[in-house]
Amino acid sequence: MLEYKLRNDVRAATRIAVPVAQVLEQTHSLHVNKDYVIVGALVHDNDKMMIYKKKGEAYQAADLARRFPHGYLGALIAHKIGLPEDIEHMILSHTSKQITTPKTTEAIIVYYVDCVDFDALARASNKTLLMERKS
Repeated sequence: MLEYKLRNDVRAATRIAVPVAQVLEQTHSLHVNKDYVIVGALVHDNDKMMIYKKKGEAYQAADLARRFPHGYLGALIAHKIGLPEDIEHMILSHTSKQITTPKTTEAIIVYYVDCVDFDALARASNKTLLMERKS
């Protein structure tokens, strides 16, 4: 179940991110490294298989998630395999649970498309939206 959900989340984020990057380039003449946007969207949740564990039919935070917030281990993995620092930054800053915010256009795109995907699914299943959690 987690694998299926994760695969769909990553697929949706990537499919949303590319047109957003294209619109920003075409409309505002911004330079966007679309290769980084694609890679960042594909790997932004690469640590979820480590920080969640199955309990019965549901998933819950694993012990690692109590020690390392989502995104931290993913950025560490990216660093260890030699991905560019900008990709590491996208992974680390794509969630509001981190202490850093997106600092590049590519990281901003990945952050917001992940929020759009999450909130659309939350709304469809009558769950709390990200923006409602902050109030």
